[in-house]
Amino acid sequence: MDRMDPEVLDKAMQLCHQSDTEGEGGLPRSQLEAILKEACPTADDEELAHLVSSVDINGDGIVQYEEFLRWLRFPPSPGGKMSFEDTLKSGLLDRMGEGGGSSCGGGMVDGMIEEGPAE
Repeated sequence: MDRMDPEVLDKAMQLCHQSDTEGEGGLPRSQLEAILKEACPTADDEELAHLVSSVDINGDGIVQYEEFLRWLRFPPSPGGKMSFEDTLKSGLLDRMGEGGGSSCGGGMVDGMIEEGPAE
């Protein structure tokens, strides 16, 4: 996915803004882990922590919006077999309207996106 659908991009930014309760310009790693766990409840906590650490490119403990969007845009693994990361991304994107189908699901992301942008 080189370019994100504008509607999905808007929903991703809504998710970021609504989750950024401290106004830090991003999400604490623990909060992103919780969002991903809700999107894909079968995900292993240790693998989630490792993945979120890799998304936090500058290593400051906050996944900035740009880091999060860069991760969402990153293409899936080659060869047609979905990796752990691809499965999580698919589950999250399904909630935002652009997923390719996944066995993951979750209410937290749905509810946050349906509420609309944070005031």
